[in-house]
Amino acid sequence: MFDYTFEVTGAGHFPYEILSCGFWPASKLDAERLSRNGERRTIKLLGRVAPSKDTWLSYGWSCFFKEFCDKEDYNFYHTWPC
Repeated sequence: MFDYTFEVTGAGHFPYEILSCGFWPASKLDAERLSRNGERRTIKLLGRVAPSKDTWLSYGWSCFFKEFCDKEDYNFYHTWPC
């Protein structure tokens, strides 16, 4: 399974509809920041797909890609019991 960590920065309404692309807030604090419409904020997000900077820009938010993690799924290639 692949997970991506990235940050988005913007002000005003957060584009909640983009979360349906497979993104979610990284922490409770990040989830609370989603609804703070009056201030400029940076929100850390996780995703199963790589974020599209162009898509975020179309909503008026900047996207900064942070890291890519390849988590091993031991059930994928191991047989149990051996």
